[in-house]
Amino acid sequence: MKNTPANDFEMKNVRIRADGQVMRPLYAARIKASNESKYPDDYYEITRTIPAEDAWRPAADSACNLLKTQ
Repeated sequence: MKNTPANDFEMKNVRIRADGQVMRPLYAARIKASNESKYPDDYYEITRTIPAEDAWRPAADSACNLLKTQ
């Protein structure tokens, strides 16, 4: 399973590390002012995508034994 890329409505071709961490990007968002919203549930704007390599602790820095044996 960990060698199979995860694909769904939110993630495309993300991998799962040996410790179970899904290496997916994170998103920084800004809450919109009420006059900026165009439709119901239009609350925020994505301002930046943080790559998975920058968003999660590097495997080399982990204390997880599953990663140490790789």
